[in-house]
Formats: sequence, structure tokens, C-alpha cells
Amino acid sequence: MQPEEKAESAGPPHINDETLRLALEVAQLAFWDHDFRSNRVYRSPEWAEMLGYTPAEVGSDPEFWLERIHSEDRAMVDAAIDAHHKGQAAGLRVEHRIRTRDGQWKWVQNWGRIVERDENGVAKRALGFHLDFTERKHAEAAMARADKLSTIGTLAGGIAHDFNNLLTVILGNLQLANEADDRGSQERFLKTAERATRRSQELTERLLTFARGGAPTLEPVGLEQVLIEARDLVLSGSATRLQIECEPGLPAVAGSPGHLVQVFQNLLLNAAQSMPDGGIVTAKFSRHQAANSRDGLLMHEDYVEVVISDQGPGIPRKIADKIFDPFFTTKIEGKGLGLATAHSIVADHQGLLEILNADGVGDVNETQVGASLRVLLPVATGDLAHPEPAEVENPVRSGARVLVVDDDDMVRELASTVVGNLGYEVVAADDGALGVELYAEAQKRGQPFAAVLMDLTIPGGMGGKDAVALILQDDPDARVVVTSGYSEDPVMARYWDFGFKACLSKPYQLSDVRTVLAAAMKDDADAGN
Repeated sequence: MQPEEKAESAGPPHINDETLRLALEVAQLAFWDHDFRSNRVYRSPEWAEMLGYTPAEVGSDPEFWLERIHSEDRAMVDAAIDAHHKGQAAGLRVEHRIRTRDGQWKWVQNWGRIVERDENGVAKRALGFHLDFTERKHAEAAMARADKLSTIGTLAGGIAHDFNNLLTVILGNLQLANEADDRGSQERFLKTAERATRRSQELTERLLTFARGGAPTLEPVGLEQVLIEARDLVLSGSATRLQIECEPGLPAVAGSPGHLVQVFQNLLLNAAQSMPDGGIVTAKFSRHQAANSRDGLLMHEDYVEVVISDQGPGIPRKIADKIFDPFFTTKIEGKGLGLATAHSIVADHQGLLEILNADGVGDVNETQVGASLRVLLPVATGDLAHPEPAEVENPVRSGARVLVVDDDDMVRELASTVVGNLGYEVVAADDGALGVELYAEAQKRGQPFAAVLMDLTIPGGMGGKDAVALILQDDPDARVVVTSGYSEDPVMARYWDFGFKACLSKPYQLSDVRTVLAAAMKDDADAGN
């Protein structure tokens, strides 16, 4: 009788060192094993090869790896290691750059885990892998650049179209004003050109809203008045009517009035466009406590809530998560920037803009009639105080001199003319360094400047931030006004922190220049009374 044949085991095959080596090779993984008791690291040949070294050159020193991590990534890696050692993370998983033998940088994914601890929880041994994903990282970067170029192209096309329309209105009305025979016609054409210019300013601010690093200049703002101003701009003459329901005693919010008007313009316009035959848009104002919020997106405790509701067809569920995306639109003539701009502005104010369903909470309902969008903006606090523009009668002193610094020839000429028409003697410079030099010379001659209009950004030269610092070293009482077309620049948002007496956003009018110079020279005017 033949002996019984053993049945084959259903368990896993035996994994030996050769099997493991082949698996790592197929997966392109570089293995490491760190013994904390001896503070030595075993690294597989693939690990050394990944960086262009031999195993002997790599050795077992833990610092060999750490010393080659990119300086910008080291703190992140150290924090990830520390979190795992303290038990705050189940394992180590971090992506970083590492320098190869020939000085190049590779991107690696580093996975690891402590596999042995002593009775006190101190790590005894850790195992892990490195994966070189440099090529994938470069491919992702190339795709991101392509997407960015495509986005910029789409944005530029829409903006160029709108700008050309506005420029046509401006140039056409200026020509008509120049050819008009009577004063009344001239004023009418010039007013139209001025309105178109203001609209072009709003267009540039829409672009700047998407730029990073900007911070709106915050001040206490009454939201009901902001909504009324937006209504007058958007709904005048339309078949849509705005109904306001406001809880009494609402506080002001911390905001930038111009930007918040833009938010509600876009929300009202979106609501009106959903009702082509007209209808009622309802705006309900109330107080909102962050503790009552259904999520953790709110950074402050106290908010003013505004819910804008229309009587249109509502927002289908399938597009609800896209309506705040740039360039997403369901309108044939739309550019897809209105709600995206509003969302970005509200986020910059540390607020929240979201869709509500018919019950006022949760996700949008497919069968909903009408759309409701909720805006939450933080209540203004005492830390918003900053120097306010002063109303000063006849601020011009006889023989007072003003220094105008701007690198653009046409802007410099315009500013000089405007300041001259206000009654000042004007000296102009095209660079901050020259402005500093002219200011110092005037001080030495005993003919100091009463004020300075200083451009913030001068490509290839010294800008306003550096120039004002040097001027204040020589004259701590200098009255320097910062001007810029980048109204969202942090310096413009908190100009007083950088030594400026006032700020002036471009484009500006004669009345704007008069106001900021009056504010800058208020102390002189008070002393003369």
C-alpha cells in the first residue's frame, strides 16, 4: 500500500530573503531598518543606488539620510518623525526632496513604522521604505503648469473682452466730449467715461481677488447699507425686487466696503438672472454664533448672517459643488467669475459663503424651488481701529512742496498735475532711491517736503516700502502716502504699520488726492489753527 500523499498546504508560501529582495526590486522600493539601540541603519542596495552611491559609501549612520534632505523640507520631516515617536501618528508617511551624489534633487516617498518599543514606550526598532517618484512629480508639475496656462488663457480672454468693451466706452465718450459744442453734452459724455473707468477698476479688483498674499483693508461695515448699495447698482430698472428682513440691533462686520458690495452685487445678479421674468429676492439678516454652526469652518465666535433667496428654478444637486469654481457657468454669456469672486472675497474676510437647502441647513435639495445662499461675516471688534482720513479745510500751505515718486511716466505726470492744481509746488522722481535722495537734499537746504506720494511697487528699482523706511530714518515725522494699483497688497491693507500716513489706491481722482494729502498733513493744519 502506497503511503498517503500529503495534501498541499493552503497557507502562504515561505517568504525568504530572496523573495523579499525580488519583491522590493519589482516594486522599486528601497528598504531601511533602523536599530535605535545601536543607532545604526541598514539600507538595502536599492537605497544606495537610488541616490547614486554604493552600499559601502552609504554606511549605517542615520545622519547620512537626514543631512541630504532639502532644507525647505527638513522641518516637516522632523515633525513627522517626532509625531510618530510620541504615538501621535500611527506611522511615518512623508514626501520630501533628497540630494543625490551628483547634486541633483529627487522626490521620495518615505513610509516607516516603529515595530519594537521598550516597556516605557521608547522606540527600539523601525522599518520602512523609500520610493523614488521624481518622474511622477515632474509630470504632475508639468500638468499643473499646463492647467494653469489654460486657466490664465481662459481668464485673460474673458477679461480682455470686458476691458475692450470698457475702453470703447471710455475712448468714444472722451472723443464725443472733445467734439461737443455745449457744456451740458461735454459733462454727460465725461460722466459716462468716468463710470466706465470705475467699472474697469472693479474688473482689475476682481482679478486681484484671486491673487495670493492679499489682505482686504478691514473696517466696521454695516451690511444692510452694503446690500442697498449693491441693489442700486444691479437691480435698478429691472423686474426684480429686493425685500430686506433685518433683525434689529445688528452689529457691524469686519470688512472692506468695496469688496463686500461686489459680493452682494454678484449674489443679487445671480438671483435676478435666475428669474428672467422678474420676481422677489429676499435678504434675511440675523446674528449667528459659531457654536451653532454645523461644521468647523468658522474661525470666530460672533457673525452676522445674510441669507439671499430667490424664486428661480433652484440649483440642481449635480452642479451644487461646482457653482463657486472659477469659470464654471450655466449661462451662455457668462464668464463663471461672479460667484467664484464672491466666494474668494468672503473667504478672505474669514467668513463663509455656502448653499442652503429649503430648510436652511444641509445640502441642496434636488426638488428645491428657488436657491438660497448664506453669507457669514465676522462681527467687527476693537482691533480694527486705524488712522482715518481727516477732513481738513484748506490744507495747502503757501509754498508747500510735495514729492511725487512713480516709475510710470504718464501716472507721474498726471499725479504731478493733480497735486499742482491743488496749489502745491511739485517735484517728481521715477524711483524710490532718487526720491530718498531728493528728500534728504530738501531737508539739508531747509526746504522740506510737506508730503510725499510714494508708489509702492517700482520694477527694477526701490519701491515704497524700502524708501519710506529710509526717509523715516532721516525724518521720523515725514508724511508719506503710499500709492498702488495693487489694492490688496498687505502694505496697503495696514499701511500705518509700515510708517505711511495714508494710502491711495489707483486709479484715483483729484478729490482722492486732496483727501489723502489732507489726512497726511492733518497735524500741520491743526498746528496752524
